[in-house]
Amino acid sequence: MTETPEEVLAIRDLRHRFPLKGRRGSFVTAVDGLSFSIKAGETFGLVGESGCGKSTVARCILRIYEPTGGTILLKGRDITRLSPAKLKPHRKSMQMIFQDPYSSLNGRMSIEEILTEPLLANRIGKNLRERQALIKAALEHVGLPQEALCRYPHEFSGGQRQRIGIARALILRPALVVCDEPISALDVSIQAQVINMLITFQKELNLAYLFIAHDLSMVRYISNRVGVMYLGRLVEICESHEIYRNPLHPYTQALLEAIPIPDPELNRGKNYSRLTGETPSPINPPPGCPFHPRCPQVRDICRRQPPQLIPAGEVGHLAACHLLA
Repeated sequence: MTETPEEVLAIRDLRHRFPLKGRRGSFVTAVDGLSFSIKAGETFGLVGESGCGKSTVARCILRIYEPTGGTILLKGRDITRLSPAKLKPHRKSMQMIFQDPYSSLNGRMSIEEILTEPLLANRIGKNLRERQALIKAALEHVGLPQEALCRYPHEFSGGQRQRIGIARALILRPALVVCDEPISALDVSIQAQVINMLITFQKELNLAYLFIAHDLSMVRYISNRVGVMYLGRLVEICESHEIYRNPLHPYTQALLEAIPIPDPELNRGKNYSRLTGETPSPINPPPGCPFHPRCPQVRDICRRQPPQLIPAGEVGHLAACHLLA
C-alpha cells in the first residue's frame, strides 16, 4: 500500500493589503483570497505578470509580511498568528531562495559565516567541529570547493552565489522551500544547472517547493501543479501537464501563447492571443472580473460579477471565468 504524501503547506483564503501613505484608511490589496496546498516531494508553480502578488504570497507564508486574513498551516500547525517567539521553532522548517543572488548575501560576511549563521540561530551542532562538518557538506552538495569558505560573496559569479544561497536554505533540512524566481537573474546555461540541482535535492530530501517564476517553460519542467495569478487572485490551478495541454482561462491562454518557440518558421505562423491595455492598478481594481478590461472574450456579466474558482476540465482543474459557467 502506497503511503499518502504529507501535506506540508496549506493556505486558506490568504489575504494581504498594504496601507497607502498619505491616505488614511486606504489600502491596496496585493493578495486577495488565495487557497492552495503543497505536499512533501511536490512542486507548486506560481506564475503571473510582475505586480500580481506572487512575491507577497511568499513573504506572507514565511511571515515576513503579516497576513491581513486567512490561514497558513505548516505541517498541520496553524502559524498564522503565532508570536515571534512561538514561531521561531517553525522557521527552520521553511526556508527561502531569493531572486537576486547579489543582494541576498551579506557582502561583509565570509561564506563560512553566512552558512554558520542559520546553524547558530537554530542551535544546530553541539560544537564548532559539528557545525563545520555540516557547512562543508552543504557546500560540497551544491558543487563548490571547501576553499570557498574563507572567501566573500563578491569573489563569486552569479550562479555560484545562488548555489551558496541554496546551501544556506537547505542546511537546516527544511520541509518547505520557497523559491522566489531563483533563476531569473542567471544566464540560461546556469539556469538549467540550478533547476536540475533543485530537482535532485527534492528527491533526496522529499522537499516541498513553492516555485515562483515568469518563465512558463521552466515552470512546466519543474512543477507538479501550477497556479496562475492575476491582480492578487488565482484565476486557474491544475496539474502541470493539464494547464499546458488545456488552458481554460483567457489569461492563461495568452501567457502560454506568448512563450517563444526557438524556431523562426514556427513563430512566423503562430497566431498570438494579443492582450490590449495594461494591468489595472490594484489601488483601484475594476469591478467584476479583474481581467475583463483586457479580455478578448469579455461579456456583460464579466463587468459586473467577479467569477469564482470552479471545477473544469480534469479532476482538480479549477478556473475562475464566466465563460466556463
